[in-house]
Amino acid sequence: MGYYDVGYYDVGYYDVDYYDLDYYDVGYYDVGYYDVGYYDVRYYDVGYYDVDYYDVDYYYVCYYDVCYYDVGYYDVGYYDVDYFDVGYYDVGYYDVCYYDVGYYDVCYYDVGYYDVDYYDVGNYDVGYYGVDYYDVGYYDV
Repeated sequence: MGYYDVGYYDVGYYDVDYYDLDYYDVGYYDVGYYDVGYYDVRYYDVGYYDVDYYDVDYYYVCYYDVCYYDVGYYDVGYYDVDYFDVGYYDVGYYDVCYYDVGYYDVCYYDVGYYDVDYYDVGNYDVGYYGVDYYDVGYYDV
Protein backbone atom coordinates (compact mmCIF):
# COMPACT_ATOMS: atom_id res chain seq x y z
CA MET A 1 0.00 0.00 0.00
CA GLY A 2 1.06 3.54 -0.59
CA TYR A 3 1.08 6.29 1.96
CA TYR A 4 -1.21 9.19 2.46
CA ASP A 5 0.34 12.41 1.37
CA VAL A 6 0.68 14.98 4.12
CA GLY A 7 -0.67 17.67 1.84
CA TYR A 8 -4.02 15.97 1.55
CA TYR A 9 -4.20 14.14 4.81
CA ASP A 10 -2.43 16.17 7.45
CA VAL A 11 -3.88 14.91 10.68
CA GLY A 12 -1.24 16.42 12.89
CA TYR A 13 -1.60 13.70 15.46
CA TYR A 14 -0.57 11.01 13.03
CA ASP A 15 2.66 10.98 11.09
CA VAL A 16 1.23 10.51 7.64
CA ASP A 17 4.49 9.09 6.37
CA TYR A 18 3.83 6.11 8.59
CA TYR A 19 0.14 5.99 8.03
CA ASP A 20 -0.21 2.82 6.02
CA LEU A 21 -3.39 0.79 5.95
CA ASP A 22 -1.33 -2.33 6.47
CA TYR A 23 0.31 -0.82 9.52
CA TYR A 24 -2.57 0.82 11.29
CA ASP A 25 -5.43 -1.14 12.73
CA VAL A 26 -8.53 0.98 12.80
CA GLY A 27 -8.66 0.39 16.51
CA TYR A 28 -5.83 2.87 16.80
CA TYR A 29 -7.48 5.21 14.36
CA ASP A 30 -9.79 7.44 16.33
CA VAL A 31 -11.79 9.42 13.85
CA GLY A 32 -12.23 12.23 16.31
CA TYR A 33 -8.58 13.15 16.09
CA TYR A 34 -8.49 14.45 12.57
CA ASP A 35 -10.25 16.94 10.40
CA VAL A 36 -12.52 15.16 7.99
CA GLY A 37 -12.22 18.09 5.66
CA TYR A 38 -8.92 16.72 4.45
CA TYR A 39 -10.28 13.24 4.22
CA ASP A 40 -11.55 12.90 0.68
CA VAL A 41 -12.95 9.56 -0.36
CA ARG A 42 -10.75 9.70 -3.43
CA TYR A 43 -7.76 9.18 -1.21
CA TYR A 44 -9.38 6.68 1.10
CA ASP A 45 -8.83 3.02 0.44
CA VAL A 46 -11.11 1.23 2.83
CA GLY A 47 -9.96 -2.18 1.70
CA TYR A 48 -8.23 -2.96 4.95
CA TYR A 49 -10.47 -1.09 7.32
CA ASP A 50 -12.61 -3.10 9.65
CA VAL A 51 -15.70 -1.01 10.13
CA ASP A 52 -16.39 -2.70 13.42
CA TYR A 53 -13.59 -0.53 14.74
CA TYR A 54 -14.48 2.42 12.59
CA ASP A 55 -17.24 4.25 14.40
CA VAL A 56 -19.26 6.09 11.81
CA ASP A 57 -20.90 8.16 14.51
CA TYR A 58 -17.61 9.90 15.15
CA TYR A 59 -16.92 10.35 11.48
CA TYR A 60 -19.46 12.99 10.62
CA VAL A 61 -20.19 12.52 6.99
CA CYS A 62 -20.84 16.03 5.75
CA TYR A 63 -17.28 16.39 4.59
CA TYR A 64 -17.26 13.25 2.52
CA ASP A 65 -17.04 14.17 -1.14
CA VAL A 66 -20.60 13.92 -2.43
CA CYS A 67 -19.38 12.92 -5.86
CA TYR A 68 -18.08 9.68 -4.49
CA TYR A 69 -19.79 8.94 -1.24
CA ASP A 70 -22.47 11.29 -0.08
CA VAL A 71 -23.12 10.10 3.43
CA GLY A 72 -25.40 13.02 4.01
CA TYR A 73 -27.96 11.15 1.98
CA TYR A 74 -26.56 7.89 3.21
CA ASP A 75 -28.07 7.90 6.66
CA VAL A 76 -25.68 6.44 9.18
CA GLY A 77 -28.64 4.90 10.91
CA TYR A 78 -29.14 2.66 7.93
CA TYR A 79 -25.43 2.32 7.41
CA ASP A 80 -24.83 -0.17 10.14
CA VAL A 81 -21.12 -0.70 10.54
CA ASP A 82 -21.78 -4.27 11.60
CA TYR A 83 -23.20 -4.97 8.17
CA PHE A 84 -20.58 -3.06 6.24
CA ASP A 85 -17.30 -4.85 6.69
CA VAL A 86 -15.13 -2.72 4.49
CA GLY A 87 -12.24 -5.11 4.83
CA TYR A 88 -14.12 -7.75 2.91
CA TYR A 89 -17.20 -5.96 1.64
CA ASP A 90 -19.47 -8.96 1.69
CA VAL A 91 -22.38 -8.28 -0.61
CA GLY A 92 -24.44 -10.81 1.28
CA TYR A 93 -24.51 -8.49 4.25
CA TYR A 94 -24.52 -5.31 2.24
CA ASP A 95 -27.73 -5.40 0.26
CA VAL A 96 -26.86 -3.09 -2.60
CA CYS A 97 -30.48 -2.51 -3.47
CA TYR A 98 -31.31 -1.49 0.07
CA TYR A 99 -29.12 1.56 0.15
CA ASP A 100 -30.17 4.04 -2.49
CA VAL A 101 -28.55 7.30 -1.56
CA GLY A 102 -29.08 9.46 -4.57
CA TYR A 103 -25.54 10.37 -5.44
CA TYR A 104 -24.30 6.97 -4.39
CA ASP A 105 -26.67 4.60 -6.13
CA VAL A 106 -25.63 1.34 -4.59
CA CYS A 107 -27.85 -0.75 -6.79
CA TYR A 108 -25.54 -0.02 -9.67
CA TYR A 109 -22.57 1.39 -7.85
CA ASP A 110 -22.17 3.92 -10.60
CA VAL A 111 -21.32 7.39 -9.42
CA GLY A 112 -19.41 8.57 -12.41
CA TYR A 113 -15.99 7.90 -11.04
CA TYR A 114 -16.99 4.72 -9.27
CA ASP A 115 -17.63 2.37 -12.13
CA VAL A 116 -18.92 -1.04 -11.15
CA ASP A 117 -16.36 -2.60 -13.43
CA TYR A 118 -13.61 -1.22 -11.26
CA TYR A 119 -15.39 -1.47 -7.97
CA ASP A 120 -15.88 -5.12 -7.26
CA VAL A 121 -18.19 -5.30 -4.29
CA GLY A 122 -17.80 -9.05 -4.13
CA ASN A 123 -14.48 -8.88 -2.38
CA TYR A 124 -13.52 -5.24 -2.56
CA ASP A 125 -10.26 -6.09 -4.20
CA VAL A 126 -8.05 -3.04 -4.50
CA GLY A 127 -6.77 -4.49 -7.74
CA TYR A 128 -10.13 -3.72 -9.23
CA TYR A 129 -9.88 -0.10 -8.25
CA GLY A 130 -9.08 1.47 -11.58
CA VAL A 131 -6.98 4.51 -10.87
CA ASP A 132 -8.59 6.21 -13.83
CA TYR A 133 -11.94 6.06 -12.13
CA TYR A 134 -10.94 6.04 -8.51
CA ASP A 135 -8.36 8.80 -8.49
CA VAL A 136 -6.33 7.96 -5.46
CA GLY A 137 -3.75 10.54 -6.45
CA TYR A 138 -1.27 10.50 -3.64
CA TYR A 139 -2.54 7.22 -2.32
CA ASP A 140 -0.92 4.66 -4.56
CA VAL A 141 -2.82 1.42 -4.82
